[in-house]
Amino acid sequence: MDLVEFISIFLATLADMHRSGNESSIGDVSYKLRAVGQKFIGGVSSRYEDKYDRILENVVSERELTRIIDDLNEILISYWPCTTCFLYGYICMPCTLGMSLLAPGFCASQSEQHGQKFLRNVSLTA
Repeated sequence: MDLVEFISIFLATLADMHRSGNESSIGDVSYKLRAVGQKFIGGVSSRYEDKYDRILENVVSERELTRIIDDLNEILISYWPCTTCFLYGYICMPCTLGMSLLAPGFCASQSEQHGQKFLRNVSLTA
């Protein structure tokens, strides 16, 4: 499961926890974060947009969502591969038959894992 799917499940779980009896069910609400940073082969991005959508009104406040996404972006960028690592990986890819992508791939994987760990530990304040 990639980070975007994990975030969607995270927000859907929040909707389920905070919804009242007359609001739409978890299956009726879907929200996807827009990736705005560098993307790696597996689909994870170094940064996500914190644009608030009305669909989240009964789930999380705009301020809280902005805080969560800002913290997530900080974690992702702190583990994200540096520019030199990216350049090495992509420039040397033909000569190494793709093996040079292991270094930036490892960093991107660590970034995604730490991002998921952060989202699991997020607690919302009212």
